[in-house]
Amino acid sequence: MQIIYPQDRKAIHPVGIFKEGFGLWLKNFFALSGAYLVIYAPLLVINISIAILFPANDATSVEKIFFGAVSLLQWFAGMWAVIVFLLINIKAQAPGNSAIENIIDAKNYILPYLGNTVLFLLFLALISLLGAGLFLLGVFCLAIKQAILGIIVMLVSAIPCLFAIVYFAIRLSLGGVVCVAEKTGPVIALKRSHELVKKYVTPVVGAYCLNFLAVLIFVILQVLFSLIFKKFSQTCFDIAAQSFQFAAGLVLVPLLAAISLVLYNKLKEAVEPKK
Repeated sequence: MQIIYPQDRKAIHPVGIFKEGFGLWLKNFFALSGAYLVIYAPLLVINISIAILFPANDATSVEKIFFGAVSLLQWFAGMWAVIVFLLINIKAQAPGNSAIENIIDAKNYILPYLGNTVLFLLFLALISLLGAGLFLLGVFCLAIKQAILGIIVMLVSAIPCLFAIVYFAIRLSLGGVVCVAEKTGPVIALKRSHELVKKYVTPVVGAYCLNFLAVLIFVILQVLFSLIFKKFSQTCFDIAAQSFQFAAGLVLVPLLAAISLVLYNKLKEAVEPKK
């Protein structure tokens, strides 16, 4: 896949980005896998313990709070892991590029990365709430027998808001990578992401589509895996599912982080060509 641009813009190849990201992942496989095991193995133990100790579907209020806390911990650990994977790939040529050192070093980036994630989600949520509010207004118009007005309001609210969500989600998607690669704050990182992506939306979407295909392969494997273990007890099924997700993540999460870094580097080279 090749995207052709006018002479003032450099061509970016989504397939080439994926291949280079795959190569970067292979090159740093042991460091990335070591970091993944250190971060995610304790979470696997927690999840398996929950499957064994709480097999029933009906959880008490206290148990639900506990499950929520575990989910929050996993979300936070996931962000920490992505930062570590980015650092390992960024410092690929540096001496002493060990998993433990990068896990510790990630503490210097977690607050900007967290801030970037929160701002990104809040911004998209505000657009969604605006669209939902207008959509409900359209529903109200339908309820009071103003069918044409209601349909118009619903369409006018849904289509532009959906377009805005996709528009900004693509252009702001590299904010987390920028936080780590350029050591910036969340607001600057989001602006920087927009600057890098805005002239290269098509190849960025192409790269994300290839990422989606990679994820889809693992989703299909998980569905097949689930069908195999469906005949076992719920506890056995949960343990098997957690184990499969852990094994799949060992490949997929570091790979996607490597591809994101390569995409960032290619966009930076294109936007800021060497003199």
